[in-house]
Amino acid sequence: MVRQVVHGETAGTSIEPIISAAVQTAKPAPKPKAKAKKEIVDGKEGEAAPPKPTAKADNEEEREAAPPRKKAKLMANQAPQTPIAVKPAPEGCKSSLLISWNVDGIRGKGRREAVLRLLGEDQPMLLALQETKLQEKHEAEWSDLHPEYTAIFSSSKPPAKNGYAGTAMYIRKDALPVGARAAFDLQEKADLEAVWQHEGRSITIEFAAFIAVNLYVPNAGVPDLKNLDVRLKQWDVQLREYVRRLEEKKPVIVCGDMNCAHLDGDIWHVGTKDKRDLRKLAGLTPQERSSFGQLLEEGLVDTFRHFHGDASGWYTWFNTRRADSRQEGKGLRLDYFLASKSLLEPASSPSVYDSWMLDESQFRQSSDHSPIALRLLI
Repeated sequence: MVRQVVHGETAGTSIEPIISAAVQTAKPAPKPKAKAKKEIVDGKEGEAAPPKPTAKADNEEEREAAPPRKKAKLMANQAPQTPIAVKPAPEGCKSSLLISWNVDGIRGKGRREAVLRLLGEDQPMLLALQETKLQEKHEAEWSDLHPEYTAIFSSSKPPAKNGYAGTAMYIRKDALPVGARAAFDLQEKADLEAVWQHEGRSITIEFAAFIAVNLYVPNAGVPDLKNLDVRLKQWDVQLREYVRRLEEKKPVIVCGDMNCAHLDGDIWHVGTKDKRDLRKLAGLTPQERSSFGQLLEEGLVDTFRHFHGDASGWYTWFNTRRADSRQEGKGLRLDYFLASKSLLEPASSPSVYDSWMLDESQFRQSSDHSPIALRLLI
């Protein structure tokens, strides 16, 4: 169940649900005697930690806080970052900013300050967060984070693991929605689905002119893609059906960590001499990328690609287990703003005006993801 927390108390949402709720380095670490093995972390590839690291070497945030010793170099044939121009808000037109960010544990070091900075400086109409890792008992302390915003939470609860996954949305009080709820129903009752239903992986908010869906999509399984079939045949299929049902009522904006890099330009490895078989990595399998394409074929638009075409080198996730992954531009684009086609028509109201990524250097100490933004003209 989605909970709206106001002044430290949990209250029900204002209307009945549309759809039923269900769901770098200061000093290098001592070199290990044996070569570290590759590992995949939460669907994203990385280097396994060396055996018996020192306390300082185990402190990733401390390592990342220090500047790299030398200028990072691109791997041979790695696509450089293409400059893009973010359009300023037009004068004389009312617009609203939406921001989405996988915060990688909102209670972690630096997260509160980063969220407050987004709310206070950018003043979005809506801030959608994924992977909050909150328990229900922690929600109240995050409800009054900013006086101009109302908070809505969907947190993991038993039988799922406490403090795992989870989503939240901060809505500016002058743009309060007409309704809110948890995600779409999962009709199949396999054990894995039952767990997903309780992990707080989405929130749906209905505004006067559109519906916003905040998603933290489960990955295909680490390290053996054990969840791939369930993800493709149940989660993805029912997400497409859910979006279709919502679009019958209003245009839809889907945002969040989709745990899939759709195009070659969303994957830094493509074209390089990197030896990994991308087809076997969660989030990069041909099946997941094809399934994501089906979501777009049914009417949603990848807004970043709509406005910035085949721009390369723009990623939203970086493997923080590798000290210089951000500086070297070795990332994946896993986070998206997807919008109904009708919202991309200039004459529509509202209409999507631009879509981009915020400066990732401002969030290096806060998460392995970077926030993304979308501007609506009202």
